[in-house]
Amino acid sequence: MTLSREKKYRIPRRSRGIGRVLPGLGFKISRLGIWKISGIFLATLIIFLLFNLIKIKRVGCKSQFTKCNSAIINDLAHINDQNIINTYREVKNTIDDNILINSYYIHFDLRGDLIVYVNERIPEHCLNGSNETYYF
Repeated sequence: MTLSREKKYRIPRRSRGIGRVLPGLGFKISRLGIWKISGIFLATLIIFLLFNLIKIKRVGCKSQFTKCNSAIINDLAHINDQNIINTYREVKNTIDDNILINSYYIHFDLRGDLIVYVNERIPEHCLNGSNETYYF
């Protein structure tokens, strides 16, 4: 079984549509691939836009002792009425700077609450000054 001369020397057709080889990457993007990439991009954009629409009403705090230290509660009291991304970032920065907290977990409740579960450090020594109290 021999191939005819036409089939043997036939030049392959170019890829259809907007498929092309990207320089440096070495793979083709077909029309379906562009739809997948744009779909993923749009889904990610919608998710971030929805996160900007969610407002946090209250930031709560719970610890292993069932109630957080008053210093931690005072630090978190001024954070509210912002979108979820900014509130999460501000809570994270506030808690990272606090020396009373060993570890923490931030939980979003669907009612618009952000609950911070903290594992407080247990102080071994305490120094009482005229203005402040220092825990070591």
